[in-house]
Amino acid sequence: MTDRDKAQQAPVIRTKSELVLIPTVVTDVRGNRISDMKREEFVVLEDGQKQEMAVFEHVRTVAGVMKPSLAPNGVFTNQIESGSNRLTIIVFDLFNSRVTEQLAVREELLRFLTQTLNVGEPLCLIALDANGLQLIHDFTQDPAVLADALKNLKLEGANEAKVPSSPIESQFRMVQGWNSESQSRVMAMTQARLNYLRHTEGMAKISSESRSEATLWAMQEIAEAFIGIPGRKSLIWATGGFPFDISDSARFGRGQLLPAYERAWRAFNLANVAVYPLDVRGLIDPSYVNPAVGTPLPQHIDIDTGIANMANVADITGGKLCTRAQNAVNCVQQASIDSSDYYMLGFYEGGEHPKPGWRKLKVQTLRAGTRIQAKTGFYVGGPIDAKTSKEEIEFALSSPFDYTELPISVQFIPAVRGQTSVKRQVGFIYSLRPSIATVEESKANHLSLIFAALAKDALGKPKGTFSNVVEGDLAKTTTQQIEEKGVVFTGTMELEPGEYALTFLVRDNSSGRMGTVSAPLKVD
Repeated sequence: MTDRDKAQQAPVIRTKSELVLIPTVVTDVRGNRISDMKREEFVVLEDGQKQEMAVFEHVRTVAGVMKPSLAPNGVFTNQIESGSNRLTIIVFDLFNSRVTEQLAVREELLRFLTQTLNVGEPLCLIALDANGLQLIHDFTQDPAVLADALKNLKLEGANEAKVPSSPIESQFRMVQGWNSESQSRVMAMTQARLNYLRHTEGMAKISSESRSEATLWAMQEIAEAFIGIPGRKSLIWATGGFPFDISDSARFGRGQLLPAYERAWRAFNLANVAVYPLDVRGLIDPSYVNPAVGTPLPQHIDIDTGIANMANVADITGGKLCTRAQNAVNCVQQASIDSSDYYMLGFYEGGEHPKPGWRKLKVQTLRAGTRIQAKTGFYVGGPIDAKTSKEEIEFALSSPFDYTELPISVQFIPAVRGQTSVKRQVGFIYSLRPSIATVEESKANHLSLIFAALAKDALGKPKGTFSNVVEGDLAKTTTQQIEEKGVVFTGTMELEPGEYALTFLVRDNSSGRMGTVSAPLKVD
């Protein structure tokens, strides 16, 4: 068992200390991987102070699709099979790119997927538009499948939810690979997201604040989907620019976006996602000079700051900026290479009540002639209030992705006749493994869990809800039982006969962790 496994499999969280993991790529001056580094050759600094290393592991990955953990028939789970797989996610950003840029990057990605891609490399394709995130296709090692999915993607300006010709059949069509339920959720979630996010007709009319809010939510959703999967993940973000900088917490603190900002960066810290921004402006205008390395042309002056922010986002997360000199092929290949061989370093961020804000990170080696690529900071957020928690839960229930930070399983109970002659009472059982729920010993063995569920029809309309809060101080025997056997909780909702997509959620209020899992259901 590695140091990382021992740290992550520790018993119930007792304090506010959080494990900070730092995927670290080490090369020589020629860019060749150095694969014989020792723990004592690394030094990790937080705000200039040396940290005691709690985790050290040399990670070598293989190309392979992540799959859901095996579960008994009729049980749905968000848990992932463990392994040393590398994952690359491509985000097609329609929200922060103009139509001409969208066309250019789509052609670039299509050329990449149909002609150049190593078939063995697992990729998934996600789109961001004014409605939020859409899963275009789950992880696959077949580039032709992704290319076909990309061809069917509508560009920004046609944001209305599409009703499939055979709604139920399309809604519950499963795909192979990690998070296999996600594809079935997209159809049902689209309409729900329209009711949650601001829907606008003209991209140019969207305010900077609205653009920032939607982009932050998207970043959090992607990160939440990968927190429960160990290792480094590469995120290719094809965009015209980010509408905020990593230092924008002060600006957001004066408005309503600070909670979204904090949640997004906390999730990125925990998920170990390295961002590789792909500058789509360089794809359509070879004469364009990226603001990070020169002066932008007049037609780009309105969002030149957003493009310059790409370099900062890449640096803080341990990725690299893909400029006009690097097309989609080079960008994805670089990200894959970086995730193929690296070191996982980690330390515990202490303090019961840490001051919110950015912490600077620096990884150094004592060996001469080495180069380090690692994230250069992480964000410590403040306490989450009840209003923020409610908003976060509502958004998670409408996401097309399963949140994996809190591993949960759900099993249906056979439906029985409800209080009316038409509806049926549907039962379901939530399960949390031993030592997963947070029991706060310092607060009289306090436990606080939220259980929720949302049922939607094929058009994404809510048809049933459930929520309950389990909170209180536990007796010693109950605490021991949770440690040894976990938590089991039963819920019900009434539904008319039909076919539905259900999303189940558990939130651990003491730690802020959430888990969701989706499942199709036919009610006779």
